[in-house]
Amino acid sequence: MATQTQQQISVLTLSTLAFTTCFAVWVMFSIIGIPIKTNLGLNETQFGLLAATPILTGSLIRLPLGMLTDKIGGRIVFFVLMLSTVIPIYLISLATEYWHFLVLGLFVGVAGGSRPFAQESDDPVAELAVGEEGLGDLRGVKMGLSSHKYGDRSNRFSVTGPTSSKCRRR
Repeated sequence: MATQTQQQISVLTLSTLAFTTCFAVWVMFSIIGIPIKTNLGLNETQFGLLAATPILTGSLIRLPLGMLTDKIGGRIVFFVLMLSTVIPIYLISLATEYWHFLVLGLFVGVAGGSRPFAQESDDPVAELAVGEEGLGDLRGVKMGLSSHKYGDRSNRFSVTGPTSSKCRRR
C-alpha cells in the first residue's frame, strides 16, 4: 500500500505528463505547420489559420468539458479526451490537402481542453500541476506573439515570465 505522499507524487508526475502530452498535441500544428506550409505552398494567412484552429477549439471546449467533469468525473472525461485525439493525430499522417489539415486541427484542438480535469480537485499537488502547465501556456503564447511582432530575438526574454511583454513595447 502506497503512502499518501507517494500517491501525491504519483498524481503530480502523471498529471504533469498528461498535461504536457495534451499541450504538445494541442500546439503541434505550430511545429509541423512549417513543413506543411512549404509542401502545400501556403501563404502567411493560411498558415496562421492552420496554427490557430486547434488553439481556438481547445479554448472553446474547456468550459463544456469542465461542466462535464463536474457531472461525471475528471478521470473518465480526461481518458475519453485523450483517446479522442488518437485517431485525428493518425489521420494527419494521411492528410494531403489544406482543408484536411484544418478539419483535423479542429479535432486535435480538443486536447487543449485538458485543464479542467485537475482543477476539480482540492488537492494542492494537483493544483500545482495545473499551475505549472498554465505558466507554460502563458510563456508559450508570449513567445509566439513576441516572435511574430518583434522577430526571434525577443524569445530570449521568455524566461522572465509572461508579464515581460508589457515591459518590452517599442
